[in-house]
Amino acid sequence: MAFSDKLIALLNEVKVFQEANMPHQLWYRGQGVDKPLHSSLFRTNYSSIEKLKNTERNAYFLFRNLGYSLLNKQSDIELLTHMQHYGVKTRLLDWTTSLLFAVFFAVESGESPVIWMLSPEKMNKIMFNEEILPTPPFAESYEDAIGTGQLFPHTVAFTPIKNSPRLLAQQGFFTMQGDSGNPLELEKNGQLIHAGISRKLEIDSDLATDLKWYLNLNSINTFVIYPDLDGLSKHLNKLCFRDRAL
Repeated sequence: MAFSDKLIALLNEVKVFQEANMPHQLWYRGQGVDKPLHSSLFRTNYSSIEKLKNTERNAYFLFRNLGYSLLNKQSDIELLTHMQHYGVKTRLLDWTTSLLFAVFFAVESGESPVIWMLSPEKMNKIMFNEEILPTPPFAESYEDAIGTGQLFPHTVAFTPIKNSPRLLAQQGFFTMQGDSGNPLELEKNGQLIHAGISRKLEIDSDLATDLKWYLNLNSINTFVIYPDLDGLSKHLNKLCFRDRAL
């Protein structure tokens, strides 16, 4: 049975979006649930930005101090990406340069899957008037900023140091959410959407089925996404036992 017109239409939408944002490379974010582009830190319940930043500061310094023997004297941004990797709530939001990896995260177990597309350099141009992707170390350190309660005015996209096999394998990048309290798509009065710098692709059940086939044809599986023993184990359970579950 041939792929549906919906799959062809989705790929064409991606192509048109890429052409409109040339020569920059796109970032993608797959979500199993259609929810705002908030980082995990800003998805928590908080009564004021000051209290949230106090909690953020406490979490960072506890992670740094208690995990010191395990962290090999890494920089503040490297520590922050490790926190994100191990599930501590941070102001980071994960993105990838691989459309297929974003598709995987969207349809693997999603109830209302979506894929977000973003031109990160153009986003930074709107946010900070600089069409670049900064790389750590930054001129102003994250640790100093949270230590003094400094304002993070807007979200910034940056290239992280690839300090874990997963981040490297997933072609991972990050946005760091600003203090406005708005999700990324609503920052700056929604300019990213209006200017064609970000766009959301919705995936219905028929398209999700096609996309799962497409992932399989391209050998995109849990072990490719998570190149460690945990990822291998999950991949083998699906490969060997998926038709034998009670």
